[in-house]
Amino acid sequence: MVPVRRVVPTTNHYDGQGRVDWQKDALGQQSSFNYVTNADGTQTTTATYPPTSADPSWNPQDIDTYDAQGRVVQRLTRQTSNRADDETTQIGYDS
Repeated sequence: MVPVRRVVPTTNHYDGQGRVDWQKDALGQQSSFNYVTNADGTQTTTATYPPTSADPSWNPQDIDTYDAQGRVVQRLTRQTSNRADDETTQIGYDS
């Protein structure tokens, strides 16, 4: 018996720098991606997802911060509109 694999077609749209700026799945649900270069040379990427049953009026987000070498150093996850539910993960690197 061969296991059934579920494949969900996805459409990607790219910005002028070749980065995904939005993505739409086969159900028509769209995620968006925003890229910012900060004054200190770090970068922040925000991924905004379709609402979930946890908070139907809120679009969950993952906000990643990258150091000047392009390494992710922090992820802020916002699953609901309640800031008390935010989760922050700090990532460090050995030199």
